[in-house]
Amino acid sequence: GGEGYEQSDTSAGNQDLNSMLDSMISRCDEGDSSGPAKFMCGACGKVMARRKDLRRHVEIHLDVSHPCGICPKVMKTRSSLAAHYSQYHKNEKVLCWKRQSVD
Repeated sequence: GGEGYEQSDTSAGNQDLNSMLDSMISRCDEGDSSGPAKFMCGACGKVMARRKDLRRHVEIHLDVSHPCGICPKVMKTRSSLAAHYSQYHKNEKVLCWKRQSVD
């Protein structure tokens, strides 16, 4: 987490989301196994060198939303919600984040 809010990645909801994200990522060495590993998004084919960066990207393809616990703003990714809290609510405490499906 960051200043002013807490996030629990150990909750069942986040574990399910993390598993879903991981299932959408595949390793692709593009014929050169001697170089650094590369990872590809199963939804759009985007390739990134770092799995954690691609994991953040893959979340945009899911039908999931992350509402702010303080204001009416709703974000598409957990990292966007974290940035929102840091920018707009850094002195306020949020106990948990809730994940909701987008209708």
